[in-house]
Amino acid sequence: MWIPIKQITGNLVEENFEVKGGEFVFPDDSCGINFSGFNGIVECAWKATAYSHLTLPSNTPSKSLHNCMGLSCQLATKTQAAFEKVKQNVYAKDPDKHHWGIRDMKKIISDSASYKKLKHTLQK
Repeated sequence: MWIPIKQITGNLVEENFEVKGGEFVFPDDSCGINFSGFNGIVECAWKATAYSHLTLPSNTPSKSLHNCMGLSCQLATKTQAAFEKVKQNVYAKDPDKHHWGIRDMKKIISDSASYKKLKHTLQK
């Protein structure tokens, strides 16, 4: 995931993003993703054990307060197996496990919105 942010606040930058470069590349396949055409968050998924990948350096103008944040997540084998079971309705069919499953995204967002926000600033 690649997220364009304001350096001081961490808020999302949705237009006129000033950081250049930082392309995400798959060197063995001679291809990559140029983020300069996107306004907002970019999410991509691939099998990391099958494709080597890296991020090229980015360049931010000296007076810009913009930055980019990149992060990656790996799906554990057990989690992948649980997702397959959810897809196949294994939990729904088992009366002892009918309450198992993935939490509702609206509930997660609602819960997170109720947490007290922390005030902080990023240091240079």
